Amino acid sequence: MSHSDDNPIPSNHRIRFKRLNQVCDKALSQSIAKLQNWEKLSSCYPEYISTKEGYINLKTCQSQVCEFWWDLCKQEFEAIFDERKVKEKLDELDDLILKARDRSNSNSGKGNALCVEKLTPDDIMKGNIQKAKKETINRLDENLETLDGMNKELQTELSKLNESINEELKTLEGIYDRWLGTNISSGASELKQGVENMLLEVQDQLCEEEANR
Repeated sequence: MSHSDDNPIPSNHRIRFKRLNQVCDKALSQSIAKLQNWEKLSSCYPEYISTKEGYINLKTCQSQVCEFWWDLCKQEFEAIFDERKVKEKLDELDDLILKARDRSNSNSGKGNALCVEKLTPDDIMKGNIQKAKKETINRLDENLETLDGMNKELQTELSKLNESINEELKTLEGIYDRWLGTNISSGASELKQGVENMLLEVQDQLCEEEANR
């Protein structure tokens, strides 16, 4: 079913911001997983954990540090999202893609038949069919131009977002490297790949919409 500009658009198609959060959570989880490595952590303090009290204290400390870093990084991510209005931009992109797809579908197959049936004989005689087609094509062109512009803007914003989040992960990596002697770069790599995949998917959808015009 086509969504007119007068009708509200359902929000269940807005998946890009949810996916971005999932990418960030996965990257953060992979980073913090190194902090949750008890064998590595305990090997740094063999004498301290030899007592029951020391063992419990280090376990508690490990749990609190992991929870602290998770909450802190999530807050930083949310602040970056809010500052750059990431959710609004991704939701708007989802809406525009849905509208363009619906309008494209309405101009093929059954959609055209329904439009013809609604026209009066006088409308047909006056050539309003061609006019309607031209107006629809113009609207689709405008939508594609808008989508293309938003995609370019989104690429810039997501690149900046990726840099900001990577800075947070590098901070965590530096602390881990300082105290446990190994890095956690896999989280940053996962985040970068996830963002790049999102951009490629948007570009593919734009190409598909243009090909279906």
